[in-house]
Amino acid sequence: MKEMRLMQIIGDIDEKYIDEAAPAEEKKKAVRFVPWIRYVGIAACAMLVIGVGIFAMTQQRGNIVDTPVMSGTQTEEAADTSELTQYVNPYAEYDTLEEAEIAAGFDITGPDSYGGYTEPYYAVIEGKILEVQYYNGDDRGMCIRKAKGNEDISGDYNEYDNIIETQVNGNTVTIKGNGDDFSLAVWVSGDYSYSASVDSGISENALKEIIEKIQ
Repeated sequence: MKEMRLMQIIGDIDEKYIDEAAPAEEKKKAVRFVPWIRYVGIAACAMLVIGVGIFAMTQQRGNIVDTPVMSGTQTEEAADTSELTQYVNPYAEYDTLEEAEIAAGFDITGPDSYGGYTEPYYAVIEGKILEVQYYNGDDRGMCIRKAKGNEDISGDYNEYDNIIETQVNGNTVTIKGNGDDFSLAVWVSGDYSYSASVDSGISENALKEIIEKIQ
């Protein structure tokens, strides 16, 4: 009678309460079995996803062309190299007067020497100013220039207290100096501008003699 009643009571009990009342070992066995099956399924899915991902990456890499990446330093060096390549020296020296005249596109006539300064050096500035300098070793004595146009091409921006105009070879020449010593002469003749400068001041007449020889 007690057993029958017990069975009826058990039949009316919710299954979750039965599970909670089950012995610990039986609960552990049941719980241990279910997660193991679940984790196996999860692991299998994960492996499948990883495998598909690796395959896709491999296929994609075949279509990628590696492009070298320049570091900041390399970029700056490349920029510096480019700037150096584009830089052009405006002052070009030549071994002979003929070479300098060809580069400038016109010729010049001047004295062969100036006092003890017997070593002429030829150059073209910015491709348009023909220049002859007269040296004695490392010491320069005189510089003459010629260029197309009517601008002052002397490059001498000193201030002088004695500036006068005079006539030489039918041209109006402006000579500049301090006191009776003159260092610079500028003038225009035809389509060309000229300048003559000496490092140490000389008399007006001495400067005129030099100008007479320049064409």
